Amino acid sequence: TDASLKPSPSYDGPKCLYYVDGSCGKCFDICPAKALGKGNIDKFVCQKELNNNEAIAKETTHLKGADTCGKCISICPFAYID
Repeated sequence: TDASLKPSPSYDGPKCLYYVDGSCGKCFDICPAKALGKGNIDKFVCQKELNNNEAIAKETTHLKGADTCGKCISICPFAYID
């Protein structure tokens, strides 16, 4: 077809569905350290969990480091939308 299309306007608002309309919060539920909550992220609790995971990985596997979890991003519906 040779129909002309207008581009959609870009969206500059918040992308987290919890902050947009309260419809999500999956990251709160999946976080093993409970570092995520409504209105806050406790980066120190998160980092402590990551450090513990890394220590376990170093002791029990051939990995030299593994200080990321990523469960919050893996379940986030907006993480896969450009």
